[in-house]
Amino acid sequence: MKLKYPLLMAAAIILFGCNKNNSTGPTLPATKYSGRFIADEKSDPFSTGPITNAITVTFNGSRYSSAAEGSPFAADARGSFKISGNTIQLVDSLAHPANFDFGLVLSGTYSYSTKSDSLVMIKTAGQNTYTYKLKKIN
Repeated sequence: MKLKYPLLMAAAIILFGCNKNNSTGPTLPATKYSGRFIADEKSDPFSTGPITNAITVTFNGSRYSSAAEGSPFAADARGSFKISGNTIQLVDSLAHPANFDFGLVLSGTYSYSTKSDSLVMIKTAGQNTYTYKLKKIN
């Protein structure tokens, strides 16, 4: 009988003492950014060198979207994102043509920094660097 109460107490602590962390981690406030996308592609198959394009990026909760402004050198993207430390991982859910440079899509893991109303995201893939230099517009 004496052993029964300590076992019940231990079971209660195990069942009710664990706290699940349902936090989604750091996030960006619902914000729209506008700025420049710079792709510096030095390796094959594209080897285009630096190209620059105007772009708008919107973050809302754990979702994002981007829209390139009038150029084939950056693609629209839409999907989810997650922040961990100083990196942001973006997962694009849009379909793109097979003969396309997927480095030009806002997707993958980027280092990022914020300062006042600015957001800079940088991804390196081999010798290629993809940079987004953005400012809040709302």
